[in-house]
Amino acid sequence: IVVDPDNLASIIFAAVSGAIILIVYLLAMWNGLLVSTKGEWDERPNWDELLLNASKLELPAMHQWIAQGCVMSLQENEAKLQSKTSAAAAATRLALVVAIFVAFALIGLFLVTATFG
Repeated sequence: IVVDPDNLASIIFAAVSGAIILIVYLLAMWNGLLVSTKGEWDERPNWDELLLNASKLELPAMHQWIAQGCVMSLQENEAKLQSKTSAAAAATRLALVVAIFVAFALIGLFLVTATFG
């Protein structure tokens, strides 16, 4: 958006603002994509083994087996969860930055046009 197409300062300000906003927006979308592509979680104990062991193991041994499976699953998934959480937080922060840049760009265009136009 250029407030005054005949004013060079307005054109330059709009181009720079637009480029910054586009870059930050693309970074936000990239982080959003990273959030949605994290998958293939380690699921322990799995359902088939759970049913099999439920009929074979005594209750204390079953509790121990389930606890070990849960701990192993958490350990395997921890890095993926951290990565997914970081990407979600970055996407949220960048979306806020885009909104702030858009507001500043609109105010800046008004000021540039008022000053030089």
